[in-house]
Amino acid sequence: MKNLAECLKDVFLEFRHKPVMFFVSFLLLATSAQAQLSNFTLTVTKINESCSGHGSLNFAVANTTPGATIIYSVFLLPDISTPIATQATTTLNGLTAGTYQVIATQSLGPLSNTQQQNITIIS
Repeated sequence: MKNLAECLKDVFLEFRHKPVMFFVSFLLLATSAQAQLSNFTLTVTKINESCSGHGSLNFAVANTTPGATIIYSVFLLPDISTPIATQATTTLNGLTAGTYQVIATQSLGPLSNTQQQNITIIS
């Protein structure tokens, strides 16, 4: 499989005498090269309750697409239809004992992808 530089070179050689076609081909190739978000990773860590309502979750992502935004949706299982929080910040405090599902959504323009992790806070 050719890399982006090799593909651009081929397009240039083929269309070097046809500047409009070269420009259109370049735009299409550049757009298709950016048309996918990276497969990022999500790590969720916890602080167990020291007393009722004092648990917390911390979120970290790696290998995200430059310029993408990350939104975290947190569910208290077994309810996966209504999140208890939807936020861009990486810490959620004031949690009670229970099992939580964290879904991180990476978005850039019309594109998005998700990663999820379950974690249990104990008292």
